[in-house]
Amino acid sequence: MPQLSFKSNRFRLILANLALLSGLLSLQATAQNEQKPAAAPLPTGAPLFKIADPAINELSGFAASRAYPGLLWGNNDSGDTARLFLINQEGKTVATVNFEGIDARDWEDIAAAGDSLYVGDMGDNLSVMENIKIHRIREPKLDPQKLGQNITIASNNIETATVTYPDGPHDAESLSVAPDGSILIVSKSTSGSNFYISQNVFRRGAIPLKKIGETFHFGGEGIFTKLATSGDLSPDGKKLLVGTYSQLYEFPLTRAYDFNSVDSKNAKTQDLPTLKQSESACYDLDGKQIFVSSEKPNPPVYALNSLLN
Repeated sequence: MPQLSFKSNRFRLILANLALLSGLLSLQATAQNEQKPAAAPLPTGAPLFKIADPAINELSGFAASRAYPGLLWGNNDSGDTARLFLINQEGKTVATVNFEGIDARDWEDIAAAGDSLYVGDMGDNLSVMENIKIHRIREPKLDPQKLGQNITIASNNIETATVTYPDGPHDAESLSVAPDGSILIVSKSTSGSNFYISQNVFRRGAIPLKKIGETFHFGGEGIFTKLATSGDLSPDGKKLLVGTYSQLYEFPLTRAYDFNSVDSKNAKTQDLPTLKQSESACYDLDGKQIFVSSEKPNPPVYALNSLLN
């Protein structure tokens, strides 16, 4: 077999073909990159803390306390008693607040507004409930520096509203409330979510809802990107937060605290950190950060920057 030298025509031809092939591959890769921009990187970094209390094993709602800055209210999903937990930023439970005489059928979210806390008993996986319940209490007086406090709210200090959708039952896990007691609920469905607002401010007794806007489709590929699982209104009333299992959506309000002015066409979206089952999200008190966490025991809590000014 003849030997190839650097000066042989055959060797030069091989080198030329290799250079041509390399160039074609490079051009193809460049074209693919131009056609398919790189996805935004997932959030990174360590969580702020992990929730230590074993009783908090299905965290399904988050709200930033108005009375005790820096502390977070949370609730478990179905299967727990009617109680809330106040958590500090070391993941320790400052207080457990029990609701006397209330059945926690399927508590899904909590909202803080003004001096009150609102709890949505609104989970309805089979969409069969004729109405849902929302309970309101005043933030209880307690010592924010002391751990392990146990408080019971007497039944006569709990206001309960019976809430009805205009178009039949829905599953929902996203509750937001304005300081005047106006309510917004976002339904949970793979076929698209609807936004419902109360026709009057919160009160004991019956509250009818009305649908606003068009059906909104969360997410992209995969069922878990499509399901609305958490929500909050920023303290300044200028943006609405809705979380899914994989992303956060922030909607601007063109008029502060007015749920009729939610602008669904200009939502900002960001991916969540890797969480087992994210069903809790809320703004901090200045609305610049969003706290997110997950169901399952000992869940991490992350703080993400809001994408809306």
